[in-house]
Amino acid sequence: MMNLMKKATTDPLLTSSEAATLLDCHESTIKRFCDSGLLSFQRTPGGHRRIPLDSLLAFARESGQPLTLPLLDMGEHAATFWHAWQAFRASETTLLVDLMEQWLLSHALDLIAPTMRLLAQQEQIELADVFDDLIQPLMARIGDRWAAGRLTVAQEHLYSHVIEQGLFILAEARRRLGAAYESVVRKRALVACAE
Repeated sequence: MMNLMKKATTDPLLTSSEAATLLDCHESTIKRFCDSGLLSFQRTPGGHRRIPLDSLLAFARESGQPLTLPLLDMGEHAATFWHAWQAFRASETTLLVDLMEQWLLSHALDLIAPTMRLLAQQEQIELADVFDDLIQPLMARIGDRWAAGRLTVAQEHLYSHVIEQGLFILAEARRRLGAAYESVVRKRALVACAE
């Protein structure tokens, strides 16, 4: 979890293309925003623009421009979420698992729902992969903490409930988007444990 905290202290520098994707606009629009002074940026030695994430978020907030990622909802966790999301898109799920675990343990529970909504919007991501690569390792960590006596039963129940609610959000959002569950057999299982 230390690497996650270190990454959180650095403000990511976005390419014009990444900034355009976040603002759902063309890359030339980002360049115009930069050149007109509406969006601060730096230049690489090769002359390419790099936009600090904090600057892009401030611009989005001030202009009312919606973002394609829920970064404005993430507050102080925006930079860490950006790193974790980029890794997740590259099939490296550990950073997002780390971040969600950190949110649960620090009671930043309101950040789970926007993450689940975002996952639901990614139609190229199979729900089974979300369950296997994100939720299962996260809940295994929570279970391990409980088994080691580092969480009370009440904390474990709270965290499980928050993730359960997140799964409902994920499933409902995916259903609304009309994504097919072709690879998922819809069965129900009752899972419980007693101390």
